Amino acid sequence: MGRRDSVSVRPLRSGGNKPNRKFDPMKTPIQSSLISSRSLLALGVGCALTALPFRAATAQESKKGSPPTTAGEVSTDQNQGETDRLKTDSTVPKKKASEKVATELTNKEKQFINKALAGNAAEVMTGELALKKSESAEVKEFAQHMITDHKKANSDLSEIEDAHSVSVPSPNPSDEDKAFYAQLTSLSGTAFDTAYIKHAVSDHQMDVKEYKEAKAEVKDKMLAAYVSKTLTVIEGHLSMAQGLAKKSAVANH
Repeated sequence: MGRRDSVSVRPLRSGGNKPNRKFDPMKTPIQSSLISSRSLLALGVGCALTALPFRAATAQESKKGSPPTTAGEVSTDQNQGETDRLKTDSTVPKKKASEKVATELTNKEKQFINKALAGNAAEVMTGELALKKSESAEVKEFAQHMITDHKKANSDLSEIEDAHSVSVPSPNPSDEDKAFYAQLTSLSGTAFDTAYIKHAVSDHQMDVKEYKEAKAEVKDKMLAAYVSKTLTVIEGHLSMAQGLAKKSAVANH
């Protein structure tokens, strides 16, 4: 017979019945990978803990002042400042036309203003009397136009005075206008209407002439604008008065 190979048997470790684990080459890469992952995790935790003091210091520093802005960025303070500026601009009241001083008024321009103020006041005074004493609806309507339009004309003149710092006495009707007013107070009915309208025609014919002359002579821009606008209004009054005068003449015949 042939020779048998001898087989050695290792004894079990004392204290246990578990056999020795044999080396398995397939398990080695997995175990190595686990070890590497654990090492990296530990390293990451350590870095995070190390960075905590730096982050705390940075946060504390940011409380002391706003971080600098880079090109293309606008800080919150700049945005707020711009918003406040826009609000301020929107709340600043604009100047009125009466606050814009153009040129100094000449003596002739001042005289025209004084006379126009007195004439407007007279039209308002007689118009208010006509509302009380006239019995004609058309005459009362004309009188109301006189009151409204000539009050507005004097308001415009007052703005011009303020703009040029001109001190003008309160507008009072002339002595001639006061005498006519006294004459009207003694009349009533048709007699009142006839006298009132007849005077309105002649008075506005004179006003149109004077305003046309002023339009050619006035140099101040504000006063020139008043003359041009009021001339149109006065011409309209003249046309209405002439129409009422014709109706009155037909009715009296």
